[in-house]
Parts: sequence; C-alpha cells; structure tokens
Amino acid sequence: MEFVILFGALIVGFFAGWQFRELWAMRQVRLLLQEGQLQVKEEDEERTKMRLEFNSGTIFAYSEEDGSFIAQGADLNALDRAIQARFPGRKFSVKEDNLNEMIKNESV
Repeated sequence: MEFVILFGALIVGFFAGWQFRELWAMRQVRLLLQEGQLQVKEEDEERTKMRLEFNSGTIFAYSEEDGSFIAQGADLNALDRAIQARFPGRKFSVKEDNLNEMIKNESV
C-alpha cells in the first residue's frame, strides 16, 4: 500500500512539475517577445528613411521625409561608405523593393 501511495505522489509531482515548467517557459517567451518589440520600435525611430535612385551608372540616396540629398556612390558598397563618412553613427533604412531594384541595376 505504501508503494502505491509513493508511486501516486511521484506521478502527481511529475505532472505538477511539468505544468509549472510549461507555464514558466510560456512566461519567458512572452517577456522575450515584448522585449524584442520594444527594441524594434526603438530601432525604427532611430533610422532615417531614404530612397535610392539609379542614374547614369551612379546610385543617389535621398531622404524620404524632405527629399534632401544624402550621398551618392558608383555601387552600393561605395554608397554605404559615403553615407558612413558623411553621417557617422547614424542609421538609415531603405524599402526592400527599392533596394532590390538597385541590386538589379547594379548587376546589369
């Protein structure tokens, strides 16, 4: 009889431990997702949105907000170096379809 009680207690303990482990894991995932969303919002606010134009073999970068000139380069690497030289520590973002268009123009 004592063996049955001990076995039952072990089963209940195992089940309770498993459930608490699941709850803790779900809580941790929720906290990580919230932290990630906060970081994404902070990064979006810090970046200056720009658009790229390809003209006569040169890529030009302009601010989306006011259309002001940012930098120019013969290819994307040269453009990146020019932007970092002119605006050190500042972050810029470009729409994916605009970037893909520049990559396509650059490879032609």
